[in-house]
Parts: sequence; C-alpha cells; structure tokens
Amino acid sequence: MKLSQLAAFVAIADTGSFTKAADLLGVSQSAVSHAMASLEAELRVGIMTRDRGGVDLTQAGQRIIEHARSALRNVEQIRMDAAAAAPRGADRRIVIGTSQSFSLQLLPRLITEFRARFQNLEIVLREGNDSKITEMLHEQMVDVGVVTLPKPGLRTFPLLQDEMCVVLPERHRWAATSGLSVRQLAQEEILLPTDGVEPTLRALFAAADSRLRVTHRIQDLQVLLSMVSAGIGVTVLPSLALSAVLPSLRAVPFEPAVKRRLGIGVRTTPEESSAVMAFITTAQALAHGNEWCGRTAGGPAVREDDALR
Repeated sequence: MKLSQLAAFVAIADTGSFTKAADLLGVSQSAVSHAMASLEAELRVGIMTRDRGGVDLTQAGQRIIEHARSALRNVEQIRMDAAAAAPRGADRRIVIGTSQSFSLQLLPRLITEFRARFQNLEIVLREGNDSKITEMLHEQMVDVGVVTLPKPGLRTFPLLQDEMCVVLPERHRWAATSGLSVRQLAQEEILLPTDGVEPTLRALFAAADSRLRVTHRIQDLQVLLSMVSAGIGVTVLPSLALSAVLPSLRAVPFEPAVKRRLGIGVRTTPEESSAVMAFITTAQALAHGNEWCGRTAGGPAVREDDALR
C-alpha cells in the first residue's frame, strides 16, 4: 500500500470527484484512477462507487477513510519530528526567498509557527519578485523560495491558490462592480507591482487580443497603492496582498476569475536538509488547516510537484 494511493483516496472522498481530486493533488486524472484501482485490487474490496451524481464511499470505504487520514497525518508528523531532532550543523540555518505579497499576510504566521517548533534554527529572509526568487534558487542563494507554479526545472511543492484582483480608487466608475473583464481593464492605465504579476497579465491580455497599457512599475507596495489612491492609475494584486489596501481603495476580482498557484521551490540538490523539509511540512500544514486565506493547492502530505528529472 502506497501513501500516494491513500492521498488519492482521501482527496476523492473530500472533493467527491476524481477530476477535482486530481486538481487538488496536482496530478492527472488517470493517475488518480490508477491509484484507486491499485488500492482496491490490493484491498480486494470496492471502496468507492461512481455515477453521474459523483462519487460515494462504499461501506468498506466508510470504514477505512479515517484510517487513511490518520496514516497521512502520522507520516507528516514523522517527517516534522525527525526534522526537529536532526543534529546536523548545516540545518541550524535556513535562508528563505519571499515576495512582498507573501510577506504581508502569510510569512509572519509561518515564521511564528516555525520558530515555535525549531527554536535553535536561524531564519534569514531574502525578498524579491518571482523571477528573482527563481534565480536565487537556481544560484543556490536561498534554501527555499515561495514561487508561482508551475516552475519547470525547479523542484517545487504545492502550497495554496489565491485570486488576482483589480485595485481601484473608491470613486472609480467600476469600484462597485462585482467583476471586471480584461477588455474593461484594457481601457485603463495600469500601475504594476514588480512582484510577478506582469507575466500573468500579459498572457491574459494576449488571449483577449487586448493591449496592456503599463505606465509605471513600482517596487514598493505602499507607494503603488498611494498612486492608485491619487487616481494616477489602477493596479492588479493577488488576494494575499489585499491586507495592505488603503481604506480609500476597492478591490474587484476578474470576471471570469483569474487565479495563481503558489508553491515552495527548493535548491536543486540531491537531498533536502531536515530544516528545508520541516519548513515545507510546516507551511503545508498551516495551509491545509485553513489557517491562511486562499485554497490549498496540495494534499495533506508533502508532495513534489515539478521535479528535476
């Protein structure tokens, strides 16, 4: 019996769908179906039934689902306890690459939790945009980095998903709308943060055959929001950064919704240190426990998302 089979089983039970379970785990639907077929063959009993209404657990499935959840939780706890007990000198320090949007809301909770569990570990922060963090990972300047997914060529682990929003002055003509299209946004002058939003926007505008009018690129988030408040233009931010939005501004989601996946990238070394694995499991545990805004992008256990082959 494999942990991947149990993770698939739990994901299907939680989402009620093989397709949604595959999205949650970041794998193909065929991989989920294969995992379930193998698990049922090994158990020699059917644990799920599928019909047009979705997926239901059989009597056997209902009896073993909590055991599967418990097994996944125990494996995660084993990893964390082992990481905490490891005496290796190289694991007394961890360097983290992070963006402004992640630092605003999520990083403080993660650092607090991490320090509580690993009190003797020195934590060093390096801030940058998505491309800079990716570069720092490739050049081994940081041990871990929070990056947007996918990241081909990097080893990454899924973390969570959040939504992109258009930030407008409160008296803007669209401030009271429930959603904005790309074509509506194309009528505006855009002020962009230098925090990884631009590639997503350019892809959206290209797909809509619209022109993105960027007038300024600003590194400091507070300066950017002050310029929007002054009516110089509008901007686009991930929902994780919205805690910094001024009272004079409004955040409006895209219609249809535009979302991004966040993950934790690690240095491309043959084996992660215990500190790195502890950081990943701590971050995923907080995300999976709904401690952060945004939906989790991974299952209950550490899983490598984009591996260097």
